[in-house]
Amino acid sequence: MGNLNLMADEEGRGSLAEAFKEIIMNNRAHEQRKEERRTSLPERMREMLERNCEEIRRTLHEFRLFPSVNDRFDIIPDTANLIVFGPTGSGKSSLIRTFFYALHSTFIPSEELSEYLIVKDLDGNEGTKAYTSFTLKRPTRAEVRLDRAEAAAVKPAFLGSTGISIIDTRGQILMDDREVNQLQVMLAGKAQNRSIIEQRNYRYAHLLWEFWKRDSELFPREVISGDESFLDAFCGRSQKTRLERRPHSIIIVFDGSLDEVPNGEEEVSFYRSIITEMRRKRYHYPQIVLTRYDKVEEKVARHLGKTNPGLSSAERDIKLREVIDRKKESVVNKLSVPRSCVHFIENYHSKHSENVLEIDYYALKLLLEAVKQSETMLEQFIRVRPTCLPF
Repeated sequence: MGNLNLMADEEGRGSLAEAFKEIIMNNRAHEQRKEERRTSLPERMREMLERNCEEIRRTLHEFRLFPSVNDRFDIIPDTANLIVFGPTGSGKSSLIRTFFYALHSTFIPSEELSEYLIVKDLDGNEGTKAYTSFTLKRPTRAEVRLDRAEAAAVKPAFLGSTGISIIDTRGQILMDDREVNQLQVMLAGKAQNRSIIEQRNYRYAHLLWEFWKRDSELFPREVISGDESFLDAFCGRSQKTRLERRPHSIIIVFDGSLDEVPNGEEEVSFYRSIITEMRRKRYHYPQIVLTRYDKVEEKVARHLGKTNPGLSSAERDIKLREVIDRKKESVVNKLSVPRSCVHFIENYHSKHSENVLEIDYYALKLLLEAVKQSETMLEQFIRVRPTCLPF
């Protein structure tokens, strides 16, 4: 027995040593990539990226929904609402933090992010559990004089910039009807902020998918922000309020470092059905984000170090781009989405201590596209004012 315990102790020390060795190697690889980024970009390219980042930041800070529309302030939301979905551990919360850092060119999170944003390492347990909204940028307002055909009138109007909020959600784990139903409640704008979106503990959970059930019957009172009557929805009463509660643009996040993205047939089938449902609800172009670009870069570098150690830095970059392109194309084919809707980025994580130009650039490009898609979705409601039939 003593010999067995000694052997177990030796094996434990050996595995621990291997773990420490891997951590050290990963840290060295990160520092090496950081130095390569700092020195590999030509000065002209770096200046161009810096200008592009500043231009996108300015565009986002000045962004206004429907700037040419001056008579629909009663319905146009003051804030563009983005929402992130995706499997547990795919990097959704890290993406929100990356958006904030890139938009404000800072490495200091807001008080709201510090208090409520939950970011877990890959080896950690489930991170975000509650439906939580974060402010990336607040709206600005102004009062102006609106000239009407009948008479001039002074009316409060939204002529500043549109705010940007983003909603973090619990990751999908089981890929079942319960999670589909939870997504529907969130898309309808009926979820309470900072609530855990879970159904009542009914015996037959799959019956909750029946379309004739009211959300207040399926979910606890603290989850649902309020059911609207058919008459209210039909007549367009408080339409601005209803639109302001709904998400306007969708981002689906996957771990791009996995060998298969989405990971397995079940996950592919689940998200294909979810995207179909999103399109039915007029979210025609959800943005698909593959995270952990840095992990893919490390995998490719290790593989090439073993198989083609003599490759130059430029040749390694070409091989990396080929891998990235194959992953993107695979997602396009599996989920039947346009290539322009698929993005591959790197999030900020614990190993970063300052803003990285390339991370900021690709995060800002993605954020701008998501904000533009919010206007595309809202346009379907803004153009025609609903009318109420006299019955």
